[in-house]
Amino acid sequence: MSAEENTLCRQVRYAVDRTDRMSLQSVTRHGMLAKHIAGCSDCRAHIQQQQLLRALAAMPVPNPGDDFEARMLTQILPRTAASPERPRARSPLVLTLGMAASLVLGMVLAPALPSPEGNRTHTYAAAQASLRPVHLRLDSPSELIGATIRVQLPAQTRLQGFGNLQTLQWQADIPAGGNRITLPLEVEGALSDSELIVEVEYQGAKKILRYAIPPAEKSFTKI
Repeated sequence: MSAEENTLCRQVRYAVDRTDRMSLQSVTRHGMLAKHIAGCSDCRAHIQQQQLLRALAAMPVPNPGDDFEARMLTQILPRTAASPERPRARSPLVLTLGMAASLVLGMVLAPALPSPEGNRTHTYAAAQASLRPVHLRLDSPSELIGATIRVQLPAQTRLQGFGNLQTLQWQADIPAGGNRITLPLEVEGALSDSELIVEVEYQGAKKILRYAIPPAEKSFTKI
């Protein structure tokens, strides 16, 4: 990496770390910085990470109560009344996502995840939850402005700082190319048949991907 590229990386990180959530777009579209970001996977990953952390920090956290989980799910992932969907013409985006497999996610898990116990049922352990950073890679052939990302966490896991919330949703701009998001996942006890579900939605097009969490002897899984 040249000295000029190093300088631009520092400028991008300085600008991103000192701007608010709503101003991140202005950084990614700022002349020379935008050109550098388009060709620098490290800077794009840093921007995506900041978007995630700020979106999560802005999520409402109501006071606990008997219906705490139900109220949280209602606020985070509102459900619309079920109604038959009318056929509609396939837009270029739908063709891009469906036929060209344009949105691909790869998940890298930190090593030493607990191994599944004997049978195929969930096994609960009394041990304290341990942090397992989960890296999600999003590859997109074109920029997706204001895409909706939903993550369904498996049982016995939670996102650090968000209690037992199992469904997370936020909006973010997904630049063209490779993007990485890191989730600070906490794992409590031993895992068995655990699956992480990621859904990306943009202008009516939707992509759902399912990932199995590997046993302890594996540190990488991609389906």
